[in-house]
Amino acid sequence: MLLQNIIDLFVADVCAGKRNETPKTYKAKLKYFTLFVTPDIEVISLPIDIFEQFKNFLINRTQKRWGAETISEPLSLFTIKTVLTTTRHFLRWAHQNNYLPTNVTKSVTIPTPPHPHPKAITIDDVDRLLKAAAGHGPKVIRYRNLSIIYMLRDTGGRIGGLVNLDIQDLELERERAYVTEKGGKSRYLYMLPTTVLVLSEWLKHRHLLEPKDHRVFTSKYHRGLSRPGIYGLLRILAQKGKLQGRYNPHSFRHAFARDALKNGGDLSRVSRLLGHSSVAVTADYYACWADEELHEFHASVSPARNLKFISPSSD
Repeated sequence: MLLQNIIDLFVADVCAGKRNETPKTYKAKLKYFTLFVTPDIEVISLPIDIFEQFKNFLINRTQKRWGAETISEPLSLFTIKTVLTTTRHFLRWAHQNNYLPTNVTKSVTIPTPPHPHPKAITIDDVDRLLKAAAGHGPKVIRYRNLSIIYMLRDTGGRIGGLVNLDIQDLELERERAYVTEKGGKSRYLYMLPTTVLVLSEWLKHRHLLEPKDHRVFTSKYHRGLSRPGIYGLLRILAQKGKLQGRYNPHSFRHAFARDALKNGGDLSRVSRLLGHSSVAVTADYYACWADEELHEFHASVSPARNLKFISPSSD
């Protein structure tokens, strides 16, 4: 049986009952494997060292996708780990279901990425994006882009929840929206009054794009914006605003988590606001601090900060 056929069966099996981003995520990770071996190869003909070869292929890769673009950068160790983990799951599933005669993943170690560095968009770059959004494109597009940036900044939501957000799931009078994110898990995103106001203004103008569905963020093609669509509009606004740092949707999530913790939020409630399964996820991937940040934090919390200098007495 062809590789692509078995991948389709695998995704249908492991994603049974799950909606939205989960099947897309599996397919996106496994696309690296089909690029490596081609999707029309017979699975039974895969060599026993295919997983080791694939690992080396990822490590030595010099290009990666960024939204709808291909850029000249190696894959991050975190991406390599997640792609290998998903591919190992698939190959073991294929072996267990008798599509692959040998378990080709034995004795292959998956690299562990180092503790992640902060990946948050800066406050200054958020301001630059907002100014660019307020002055670029037709007025209806300005309203839409502003509301997207406000929601990303204010809610800590995942991009999957935003692109699939339906109008009927907005509860603006209660300052919240009900989203379904990865794994088919649903939760509320909470919003400040300013974000509600910006979003309300966009909804007043949304009909000008002649939407053909009920998703909140409509594209110029009359349907809900896709992931690449949001990446694309952020890239354009980043160029207009002359941003230098990170500005992808997930950088807003990092910024939300870090700023919420800096502002005194406890790990437990920040974790709940982010929709994490445990505080350990929040601590490992979002509570990451640069040396200068720890230095500044230490100065504000050290129990010795009120001690006065005392010279030793002379004999």
